[in-house]
Amino acid sequence: MPLRLSRRARRAGPLRRALRWAGWRFILLMGFILAACTGPYPSDMVLQPAVERYPLPDRTYLTFAPATGFAVEYFARDGTSALWAPHAGAPVPGVWRVEDPLRRKPGQPPPPPRRVPDTSVTEVLSKASPAFHGAESKLCRRYGARARADLPEQGWECLPVRRVAAQVVAVREGDIYELRSGRLPALALDRFTPPAQFDLLRAAGC
Repeated sequence: MPLRLSRRARRAGPLRRALRWAGWRFILLMGFILAACTGPYPSDMVLQPAVERYPLPDRTYLTFAPATGFAVEYFARDGTSALWAPHAGAPVPGVWRVEDPLRRKPGQPPPPPRRVPDTSVTEVLSKASPAFHGAESKLCRRYGARARADLPEQGWECLPVRRVAAQVVAVREGDIYELRSGRLPALALDRFTPPAQFDLLRAAGC
């Protein structure tokens, strides 16, 4: 005797298929949106960043990430910094330092990158990567009104330098927007349009 499905069970099948189709449509839509943002592949950015040495003191960097857009960050020689992002409003004060196994003093840039032989990506990422030898420099930052250089270790956000450098698309010498003053620059920072004061080192935008 064949089993009869309840009315609720019969309705669950089409509903489940509709939800599954809606989920795939959302994924495809997000894929098209992200595809509209120009820029190199992440692997290319890590292996060949737009800047050779990062971060350098007394430099204003323009960074780009598809999820958040453009942001401007200034690193001062005394270990202070300032971040200007469209969603943050006025520039946010902060502190920065570079950490590496050589125990370099805070605020000093990492050493020049070594030349990587032209081999397969797998070999480059395994044997030539600083992370493979446990010697990867990290950029540590802390932003906010109470940011100080003497904060405990848990108060900092530390990321591999090469990972952060992959988002750099332009750089200028000096504090060109006077971000350390805390005043909002006299121009609007658009999430997906680069400021005219920068010459892009690689394509970026949406």
